[in-house]
Amino acid sequence: MLDGGIRQSQGQGIDKVAKQGTRKPIVRIPDLRRLPAIHRIPFSTVYLLLLVLIVVASGWWRAANLDAFGVSNDEGTHLMWAKLADEGYPLYSQTRAVQGPFFIGLIQLSFKLMGTRVASGRWMEIGLGLITLLGIGLLARRLRGWMAAWVAAVTLSIAPLFFTFSRIVRGDVAASAFLVLALLSGFAFWRTGRRVWLASSGVLIGASLLVKAISPLAFTLILLLILWRRLGMIHGTHPESGNWEGKSTAESRVSLISSFPVSDLIRDVLIFGLGLILPIALSFAIYDPTSLLDTLVTFRLDLRAASPWNPAANLAEIGAFLERNAALAALAAYGWLSLLLTSVLLPNPGLQLDTWGLARRWYGEAAIMAVWLGVTFLTLISHTPLFTHHLISLLLPMAVLAGVAVADAVRGLRSWQSEDTLRRTWGLTGLVLIGFYLVSLPAWLAVDQRARAETTGGREMDAIELLRTVTAPGDFVISDNQMLPFMANRLSPPPLGDIALVAIQSGRQTTEQLIDLSQAYQVEAVATWSHRLPWLPDYLEWVEENYLIRHVWDDQHILYFGRRISEGQVPNRVDAQVGDSIELLGYYVESNDQESDSEGQVVEAGRVLNVTLYWRAKAALEKDYTVFVQLIGPDGRLIAQHDGQPVHGYLPTGDWSPDGVIPDRHRLSLPDDPPPGRYRLIAGMYILETLERLPVHVTHPQGTDDHVTLTQLEIEDQGLEFRD
Repeated sequence: MLDGGIRQSQGQGIDKVAKQGTRKPIVRIPDLRRLPAIHRIPFSTVYLLLLVLIVVASGWWRAANLDAFGVSNDEGTHLMWAKLADEGYPLYSQTRAVQGPFFIGLIQLSFKLMGTRVASGRWMEIGLGLITLLGIGLLARRLRGWMAAWVAAVTLSIAPLFFTFSRIVRGDVAASAFLVLALLSGFAFWRTGRRVWLASSGVLIGASLLVKAISPLAFTLILLLILWRRLGMIHGTHPESGNWEGKSTAESRVSLISSFPVSDLIRDVLIFGLGLILPIALSFAIYDPTSLLDTLVTFRLDLRAASPWNPAANLAEIGAFLERNAALAALAAYGWLSLLLTSVLLPNPGLQLDTWGLARRWYGEAAIMAVWLGVTFLTLISHTPLFTHHLISLLLPMAVLAGVAVADAVRGLRSWQSEDTLRRTWGLTGLVLIGFYLVSLPAWLAVDQRARAETTGGREMDAIELLRTVTAPGDFVISDNQMLPFMANRLSPPPLGDIALVAIQSGRQTTEQLIDLSQAYQVEAVATWSHRLPWLPDYLEWVEENYLIRHVWDDQHILYFGRRISEGQVPNRVDAQVGDSIELLGYYVESNDQESDSEGQVVEAGRVLNVTLYWRAKAALEKDYTVFVQLIGPDGRLIAQHDGQPVHGYLPTGDWSPDGVIPDRHRLSLPDDPPPGRYRLIAGMYILETLERLPVHVTHPQGTDDHVTLTQLEIEDQGLEFRD
């Protein structure tokens, strides 16, 4: 109790005595150690939650407008390869995909989870981009704490190149996610010595290479961490060495070097190497090895041979990138120098260089980041050709170093009153560079907003709708922008791969190959869209001769459809004369993706019948007639029908040339619950103004005077069956 005053508190030196009658209530501060666990959230957890919040906000910022057509020609190709694989065409042996199997497998997984659509692949890409942001933040945190983590994540998130390619289906950001996770695992091994982290880093780098080899030399970073751990044990600079804080002597170092465990170093490298090989070996076990090698190795070598290495052009591309991101580049350079100075020079006020100073830092930060930048630069220089999206790999270490720069510059404010001129000058330099960087941010955000605001529309959407109209699900379409057939829910011939300029120049894609594919897969439409097919003018000349309709938006955007066939290719011959000058040669019926003829194919009720009629004009026609296709029920009632001008209205009868076969498609939607019985599928023509049907003369016994009975369909409990 307090009797007239305050007793001296033990260990606090309180000797002040209160006067009688002047007691005041004592405010007791609770002991945080005695609070329930829920009230004792560590600051590190709060800081991590803030980093996660930054990452989540980055995902929200990217989530707009994911159904847009897209700015990347290759995006549709990647989506199409995954769609073909889902349709049962094996990768590499049938589907010529020139991307790694892990990347296409990730797209397939997104299709299974969210449906086969563009937005599914883009959500997958956004998710991997967020993993990259989180990983980059954690790497920066290892170097300079949580402030560096937040800045690094924000910097990478809003960088226009990363923003654009983290919301479209490309392999660069996806490969970056695995690479960053591999580095985090490598650092975890460095810190703990647990080889499970070393093995996982190898697996993750192997997975990154099988997504896209954006940084094939990244394994050197893990090897450096392995070596650094062993050297740290020798130098006494690793926490597990028993001589932490760099207090080693020359004698102790000589002793440790003489007992260096070479076997442990070899074991570490072998474990990492086995982890690296594992995903590659798994790929060869799953896919045909010959096809996989031909596609991912031989094909790439052919492309390199067709596009000679041009280091000057690559340097110019890298220089242009650094110029566009000058503020970030300057901040990254400051960050790396700051790592070097704080490791070697700044701990010594007299600027005396300590031979072992660099090793006294945990990770040898400056060396690690220098190697990362160096191997990335070598990879970029070796590309042939080098494209802008390849430079995403350079953004990763730059973002980490930018976080280091800001953290060190802010920390330098504390020493503003210091008499150390070097520290003050260095801190002031950092603040100036931060200001330069902040000035550049509005331009970055404007670029990001334009990419975010892109909408689907215009001629691309028109082309997609036209493809949906003039082709059926399961049809094959050739285009030099695969986004068109993918968004129209159509297929590309699996062996086509990607129509690319480098493939044409290398001789991997030729006119003869495209003609063979067009014929073998009965390609129903060809779209020249992205300035690639014009490099094969002989193929386009063949297309002009073999397709009836040429729909033109402008000279560079043309869709061909209405595949010509010879009379000998007409299936299910009818040979009916309609009117005086028109012949209905035959027909073909399919139920959605299921082909059928008059031999008895079961079809589910509620599906769509795609009916193709094959016409021929014996003479020039003066009128435009309307075609009808009808499904007649057992009681004679009309169950389903489709009326329209031939070839979806794009080739009226008045424009027909004599003797050419005209394939004419119609779609009939079947009712959900038709009564059992026998149905008739009939077709004919009429004059729209009077609704008068043209007379029909048929040698086939099923003919009548105003229509042709194509086939009969029997509806039973099992479904719908075609019958003669």
